[in-house]
Amino acid sequence: MTLIVEDGSIVANANAYVDVADCASYHASRGNVFASSPDELAEQAIIRATSYIDLYYKGRWGGRKVERTQSLQFPRFGLTDEDGFEVPYDEVPKEIVSATCEAALIELTTPNSLTPTYSGGRLVLSSSVSAGGVSSSKTYSESSERRQTITIIEDYLKSYAESGYNTTVYRA
Repeated sequence: MTLIVEDGSIVANANAYVDVADCASYHASRGNVFASSPDELAEQAIIRATSYIDLYYKGRWGGRKVERTQSLQFPRFGLTDEDGFEVPYDEVPKEIVSATCEAALIELTTPNSLTPTYSGGRLVLSSSVSAGGVSSSKTYSESSERRQTITIIEDYLKSYAESGYNTTVYRA
């Protein structure tokens, strides 16, 4: 699949918030290695990272999408940062790009680790299906699992997404 980067102009069929070169540069400046060769693996990691950012935080973003039919959650209209500054509706905030880079490194190192499969609160380690004689089999982890919290990603996104752990209390 080809990497199609959203730049804030609502790019048709966009599937990424950052390209391979910028992601590699982001990590190089931090002493990390984001292997951009082969390009296909790096692009796939960035696409999975973008999907993770969009889906994991969906419903918690401030503002609203500029167009209902846009491919990704950004750009957004009516979005403000933690200091109260309005984010232009024709840009993808740098924090979103940085969080995507962080997620892409995780996905490049361990593909699909940000979107594990759970069943009944336990991580599904393996799954098999047969068609003819109808059979199904799953192997689960020993203990209940929770999705991991990647603090650097949370920190980048906290300006734009509500915490999944906050509760609003109303008093009479």
